[in-house]
Amino acid sequence: MEIGPHRRRAVRAAGLGVGLAVLAAGLPATAQTSAPADELGSPEIPVRATFSYPSFFLAANPEVTGAVHGVRRVDGGTAVYFSVGVAEGQAEHFAGTTAFEPAPSPYRLNDVANLALVDTSTLTAYRPLHGDVALTSSTIGMEGEPGQLVTFFAVFPELPAATTSVDLQFEWGVTASSVPVEDGPLEPAVDESFTILGEGWPKLPSADQIAAADPAAVTFDLVARSEDQAGTAAVAESPDQVEVTFDADVLFAVDSAEVSAEARARVEEIARDIADRGVGEVAVTGHTDSVRGAVDNQALSEQRAQAVADLLAPVVQDAGVTLAVAGRGPSEPVADNSTEEGRAANRRVTVVYQVSEER
Repeated sequence: MEIGPHRRRAVRAAGLGVGLAVLAAGLPATAQTSAPADELGSPEIPVRATFSYPSFFLAANPEVTGAVHGVRRVDGGTAVYFSVGVAEGQAEHFAGTTAFEPAPSPYRLNDVANLALVDTSTLTAYRPLHGDVALTSSTIGMEGEPGQLVTFFAVFPELPAATTSVDLQFEWGVTASSVPVEDGPLEPAVDESFTILGEGWPKLPSADQIAAADPAAVTFDLVARSEDQAGTAAVAESPDQVEVTFDADVLFAVDSAEVSAEARARVEEIARDIADRGVGEVAVTGHTDSVRGAVDNQALSEQRAQAVADLLAPVVQDAGVTLAVAGRGPSEPVADNSTEEGRAANRRVTVVYQVSEER
């Protein structure tokens, strides 16, 4: 990932004979940075990604530099190991409050819990687990020297067996992308909540302590949104459903229900996805704005929905799905009909279908 202009900054790791070169981007406070770091680290101190951000995301504050050491499958959960620090000359000393916001409820105030693990393959996000015992590092008593990296951990729910990489979102939305998922805790473990990098890895909670936490409380479905360049269709996909919104102004001429030649390919592309993954009922629904034209709005919405369904049917007929076609006319606006932009948004055909990853 290109994040330049950039420079390499040596960040000293106590207890090591050599410094660890961590990529630190010289970017303004509005930037979000991450970089793969396969060329950095060592077998003893792996570095899977690097990141940086100004403390409390204020440009005048010291720049926090970080390294991800591993996303590791452990008994009952997923452990994330990472280190943060500030370079020499950035500050007189380094403390947890330099790098981390206070944790929100239900976490303890000093828990290192303002981070998220995102599995883009399943459209699922996770926050750290929480329970009667700490399932993340704590910043209580955490102090380090500028130039040192301090290592922390956070335990998340178990990941699906098929997940091979994840994104990690740190303070202020800064993201480390495509971090590989590996097996087993890092060794040697030290019976501390945090360590100076190079002096062992923080000891994780026991399997029983992890198992006592509720993964459902920190697991969230995501919605992926995309739109093709021509503006023909906007797609919102969650783990179990896809909703496609076709722009009627691109699909049809004014007061027409004949799909344009340019838009047919996009409709047929959606049909192939339904054939590959769709299950159950596929709802095809036409909508119009509130302006009366040469054709009655209710009738036009029904005709346009049917035209899209007619293109879907030949492709999905053997997929075990059924098409339910309806027109809503102007009765379900998504925008203000008093503006041209709003009326354009209301002229649409939606296709909603459930998906199965098993197909």
